[in-house]
Amino acid sequence: MTSPIASLETNLLIASLPAKQQRRLLRRLEAVAIQTNEDLYESGQPIRYVYFPTKGCLISVITELGDGKTFDAVLIGYEGLAGVEAFLGVEKAQFCVTVRIGGRALRMETEVIGAELRVGGCLSEVIQRYVQFLLLAFSQKAGCNCFHSLERHLCSWLLRIQDHTQADEIEITHEVLAEMLGVRRVGISQAARKLMEAGLIRYSWGKLTILDRKRLEEYACVCHERITQSYQRLLDSAWPYL
Repeated sequence: MTSPIASLETNLLIASLPAKQQRRLLRRLEAVAIQTNEDLYESGQPIRYVYFPTKGCLISVITELGDGKTFDAVLIGYEGLAGVEAFLGVEKAQFCVTVRIGGRALRMETEVIGAELRVGGCLSEVIQRYVQFLLLAFSQKAGCNCFHSLERHLCSWLLRIQDHTQADEIEITHEVLAEMLGVRRVGISQAARKLMEAGLIRYSWGKLTILDRKRLEEYACVCHERITQSYQRLLDSAWPYL
């Protein structure tokens, strides 16, 4: 049975490990501040560190299409980690990884995390399951972009952000949401206005507040539920909400 040496607010992947492995890992992790809009990795650059975000921060893995267009393919909060390529033997980042909401993270040099994996224990299995989850999240997002309306897509995205940050009030602008979803800002403004008129959210001066999560879930496309179910299935012990 897991003993949460690392609290559930620290990082869920770390907290899901057995106590002995948590202690060893925490001794080798460095607590750092990560700032909003900070690029943790740029595509093609060496991966020096892996990051385990703590509660409150939000990191995006950004896909570049090659014609100047980008969108956020997956979100990472305190339920996951950034830099999974390093666990697959890849030395250079395949994506741009940017901090959307700043906070604290635990980081470790990739060489050190490699040594931890060679020690054995549950860490390797947890990372493998998390990689599986990311693949499912990537594919779900791709389908969502093709088939679901922007309004429903935005609802799912806001629910994901709330899951990752565990906050009702989110400091984020329409411009950033447009960048994340790969759409025009005017589209986000129109969709957000409908949600405000329905009493689901409130928005002012770069702060978005979720007022009625239950109804937001009803408005959302199926993607939020599918992604949540995927995480529960693959990393059940790291999921504290049920």
